[in-house]
Amino acid sequence: MIDVILSGLVEQVNTYLKQQFNLNEDIVVLSPIILSDGSVPQGTANKVVVMLTNISVDESQKNVYHPTRNPNTNPLPFLEYSFIAAAHFEAVNYAIGLKSIFAIAEYFSSSAGHDSQEVAKRDSRMLELNVKMLHQTDDQLATLWSRIGAKYMPSLLYKIQVILAPATGRPERPVLERKQPE
Repeated sequence: MIDVILSGLVEQVNTYLKQQFNLNEDIVVLSPIILSDGSVPQGTANKVVVMLTNISVDESQKNVYHPTRNPNTNPLPFLEYSFIAAAHFEAVNYAIGLKSIFAIAEYFSSSAGHDSQEVAKRDSRMLELNVKMLHQTDDQLATLWSRIGAKYMPSLLYKIQVILAPATGRPERPVLERKQPE
């Protein structure tokens, strides 16, 4: 599911940036910022790299009313995914990277361009999808970049909240036989 979400958001952002800057090619890629061996992935130079940074359950939304929720069932899980959009531009293109990051922030903050529900329609398990920018202190950013294993790059951090549809059926559990003591 997260692959559908992030790929869909990257596709939407690329469409927006192509229109804004009259580009012919995608400038945003879904990729790790740095590989586990410390090398930089191919195809990320002079691009904005989108990478998943965390997956969690939003417990604060557990008992909040939602119009699609059946009151006779358990609350729907609210999943949260965090992702970073980092400008991975070489020094000569640094200003283009900053311009791209600003345009992405503008895109997600405007209701005119961004339609997260269009992405939610790509997977029947999703009822709703919300994207929100996260504020990070300098210390939190330093910790994040340390976890990623890369040097700081101009970046934005977002939280995606996903409301899942209730399951249509429960998988059957195998019946285990117990031996009676003799």
